[in-house]
Parts: sequence; structure tokens; C-alpha cells
Amino acid sequence: SDSASFRKQKIPAISIHGLSGKWQDYLHGAGDRMENVNMQSVYLGYRHGLAFLVKLEASPCAAFRK
Repeated sequence: SDSASFRKQKIPAISIHGLSGKWQDYLHGAGDRMENVNMQSVYLGYRHGLAFLVKLEASPCAAFRK
């Protein structure tokens, strides 16, 4: 993900994904097909991500630095 290069420079970064524990069976392989995507889960993941980002945006940067 892009966040790794930011973290190396000590810039706070997050990665959000919706992959299940079986992602290796599907991603970039023969099983990487639209019918293997649970669209309800994608929708719920985006809703969760949006709520998280709203809270994150309202927080001071110092809250996320070590």
C-alpha cells in the first residue's frame, strides 16, 4: 500500500482494506472475479471507513504521533 512509504518517513498514515482472511485465494489470481465480491460488505466497509475518517479529521495530528 502507499501508506508504507509515508510511515518510513515518520508521517502518520493508514491503510483501509476490506479483504477477508481468504484474500490470497482471490486477489490477482484465477478467482479474482466480480462474482466473488460481496457488494454488501463493500458498501458497509465504505460506510465504516467514512465514519472513521470523519473522526480522524476532527482529531489533532499530535493524537497519532508516537
